[in-house]
Amino acid sequence: MIPIINDTNIVEYMLEGAKFLYVGIDYKKFIFTHIRNSIYVNALGFKTSAVYQSTIRGANAILPNQTVSDQCIREIIGALRISKNDTLVIYGENGDEIKYVFFFTHILLSLGFKKVMYLDMNYKKLSGELLTTEFAIWEQTHDTFQYFDDKIHSQELSIYLKVNVVHVLDIRTIEEFYSGHIPNSINICWKHFFIPSANNSQIPSQTLKSLEDINQILMQMDLNDQTNIVVYGDDGIDISIVVFILRRLFGWENIRCHFDSWNVWSYLNQINNKEFPITK
Repeated sequence: MIPIINDTNIVEYMLEGAKFLYVGIDYKKFIFTHIRNSIYVNALGFKTSAVYQSTIRGANAILPNQTVSDQCIREIIGALRISKNDTLVIYGENGDEIKYVFFFTHILLSLGFKKVMYLDMNYKKLSGELLTTEFAIWEQTHDTFQYFDDKIHSQELSIYLKVNVVHVLDIRTIEEFYSGHIPNSINICWKHFFIPSANNSQIPSQTLKSLEDINQILMQMDLNDQTNIVVYGDDGIDISIVVFILRRLFGWENIRCHFDSWNVWSYLNQINNKEFPITK
């Protein structure tokens, strides 16, 4: 089953007891309007900002720009009062904030949640009786978690590039890619996977392109389900969008996440460009 919710089936999922989670970084936007009884999730609560900290990890490394500790993730998820038995529908604002929606979706899937759906539309266009400005109501549940680690750090990726066993997918803008990128990477901005906003063609709407259109994009980049792919972006959060598409919509399993991001990779190269990256 394709994990997509829109105006054709949203009421059905509501009646079946699905829980709707609004993911964003601005609580005021959530309060202004959201789907009735939604749970608010602050995506930045799952993210460290350790790119330029001085703590050294290994000989030539710094702390990666990645998610917070597994224990902290479990505690935050526990506070949201959601269970692996729940059907969860994730949504948020359009534009660049879409990446936070998929970042949180990625975390849930990593924790073993199976029933994670994406609201493939602008929620503000739903009928008035489905929206509210009331505070969310949470119910208490308990569950256990199993976490799998799909992260790959800069040093490890550098070695894989040396032996040429991975395809590296850069999902930043074309301007960012040409200003500097990981060697031998291919570029497709994550925004190309979304239908443009009606008001501004440069801003993605919340609606993904059709599977046929997305598949054409992947074929043009010579990528398929047998390819070993490492996805990286600007800050580590934006890659979750593409990972969701490849894993959940297309069923590709050979995907690793470079949460270190371009920021860490370029920083390591600046402080020790004689030994990093290890690609010679």
